[in-house]
Order: sequence, then C-alpha cells, then structure tokens
Amino acid sequence: MEYKTTIDDTHSKSITCIAYHPIRKEIFTGSEDSSIKVWDIDTGKHLATLSEHKGWITSLYYW
Repeated sequence: MEYKTTIDDTHSKSITCIAYHPIRKEIFTGSEDSSIKVWDIDTGKHLATLSEHKGWITSLYYW
C-alpha cells in the first residue's frame, strides 16, 4: 500500500532530518529552527512540538 500525506505549516527553516515510527504511524521532523515536530502519518496532523534544543537538529533516533 502506498501512502501520500501532505504536511503543511512545518518549520520556519529547512527540515534537516526525518524519522518514522511504523507502529505508531508517526513522523518526526527536525529542523534548522531547533525544533522537532511530531506528525500523524495518516492525517498529516501536527501532534507536538519539542523546542528545548539550542541548535539545529541534525539527526533523530526513535526507540
């Protein structure tokens, strides 16, 4: 099955990394704006923003 979801209003600067959690069906995006955002893969809905970081997010690891 192929999924196509559009995510609008993402970050204020470029996205630098993406992580996918197949069981929870979530995508995490990291950005030059120092934030990580969590998205529902089925709906494209923004679920949360983590903004405690001081610099660019260059990699993500979901455990």
